[in-house]
Amino acid sequence: NTNGVEEVEEVLIEEANDEGEKTIEEAEEETKVDITDPEEIKKLLACSICSNLCARGISVPCCGAQGCRACATKKVLMHNKCWNCSKEQKTEVFINDENLRSAVSLQKEGKEI
Repeated sequence: NTNGVEEVEEVLIEEANDEGEKTIEEAEEETKVDITDPEEIKKLLACSICSNLCARGISVPCCGAQGCRACATKKVLMHNKCWNCSKEQKTEVFINDENLRSAVSLQKEGKEI
């Protein structure tokens, strides 16, 4: 019965609002990014370690964090864990993020991403 499911969803949303929690819609609205804003684009292409545009960008499989290959390698070799989620990590599992690398190249060339 679909009405029963809808009633449960409404109750859960009301309970979340009563506890000061955000609804899914509110959370989604807060995380929207204006991809026409050059500063927002730079943030999306930034290394999560040094905050510069990612050089030879990689991502980690544990949480998807992105970074420059050199920054990520240095952090992981020093601490044997992910700089973002702290899970055990090895440099051998880094994923070359070709989409990130392409977007960074286009950004540096002043072209549309």
